[in-house]
Amino acid sequence: MEKTGNDPTFYNQLAGAQKNGPVLQFLNNLDVQVMERPSDYSAKKMAQIKERYIKRAKQIDQTRLNTLEDQIVIFGLSESFADPTQVPGISLPADPIANVRKLKQQTTAGYMISSGYGGGTANMEYMALTGLNLANFSPTLPTPYTQLVPQQK
Repeated sequence: MEKTGNDPTFYNQLAGAQKNGPVLQFLNNLDVQVMERPSDYSAKKMAQIKERYIKRAKQIDQTRLNTLEDQIVIFGLSESFADPTQVPGISLPADPIANVRKLKQQTTAGYMISSGYGGGTANMEYMALTGLNLANFSPTLPTPYTQLVPQQK
C-alpha cells in the first residue's frame, strides 16, 4: 500500500479521503484493530488482575473516611479552558479566573493533564469517563465512541 502513495489518516477521515482517494481510505478502515493483544493475555490472567485490585480496594476502604455514595464528581470538560496563570511568560494585571479559584478552595479540586486542546471533546470525555487513555489504542481507532463503543457488549 505504501508504494501506491497511501498515507492512512485515521484521525481525519475527510483529509484521508482527499489524500488517498475514497477507495483507499475505505480500505484503510476495514481492519480497525482496537489494540495489540498482549502475549500473556487470557481470561485467567484478567481474573487474577481483577482479584488483585479488589483486594487492594478493600485495604484502602478500611481507612477511607468517605464513601463513594457521599461523593459528587463534576467534570468540567472544556478543552479550551486553562489556568492562564500557569502559562510560562505571561503576566496578568488581575486573576482572570478568580471565581473558579474561589470555588476550588471550597472543595476538592486539582489539575488534569489533557492530551487534547481546542477540539476532540468526545475523546477527552471518553478518557475521563472510562479511565482508558487513547494512547493505548491502535492508531486505527481514533474515535472510540463511533468505532469501539457500538461493538462492545
